[in-house]
Amino acid sequence: MLLDDLKTKINAMLSHFKQKVRVLCFIRKPGYNSHLDGLRFIEELAGLSDKLILVVHDMDEKPELAESCGVDKVPAYVLLAESGRDYGIRFFGIPSEYEVESFVYALSLIAQASEITSDSTLEKIIDFNRPVHIKVFITPKCPLCAKTVRTAHLIAYVNDKIRADMINVTEFPALAKKYSVQSTPKVVLNETVEFVGAEPAEAFLEAMNRL
Repeated sequence: MLLDDLKTKINAMLSHFKQKVRVLCFIRKPGYNSHLDGLRFIEELAGLSDKLILVVHDMDEKPELAESCGVDKVPAYVLLAESGRDYGIRFFGIPSEYEVESFVYALSLIAQASEITSDSTLEKIIDFNRPVHIKVFITPKCPLCAKTVRTAHLIAYVNDKIRADMINVTEFPALAKKYSVQSTPKVVLNETVEFVGAEPAEAFLEAMNRL
């Protein structure tokens, strides 16, 4: 599933991983066949490095675990440090097309392989002391969506009170309707504040301050 040139790029990133990352993949057996592409992608990715640990769970067989991870739909991917530390990074729907790089970026954050350049905005996000749940609604062929997902996941990574979800609306059309997603990326914070378009971290912070 991974193209050779993409494998080369991913391998280069994996070589810099400083700690292992655990990927919890939640599926549901009645719809298992529809999740196979996503599972194959994660399996292929995990096969590139011993720094990636893949654990597959049936959501119906592990309802308490799914609930504790905030998983209410499948397929879902929860990224944790090997220690079990949860940075609030979630993918709902298969991370395909442009979102493959978003997925690898999220892995690299947890593996402490991505250099984070601090600035005044990021410092304010780090100090933000209220819970925030960010939902980024995307379509896989949208490069601006991938950029927005990476920004949201970085924000979640640096602040334990923040969780950021990528939601692939092609796999969850009912959610696209519920949140009136007419174009992507669309970002919704705590169900109350939203904006559309690929905005920088400053826009996220401004939206967070309106909560």
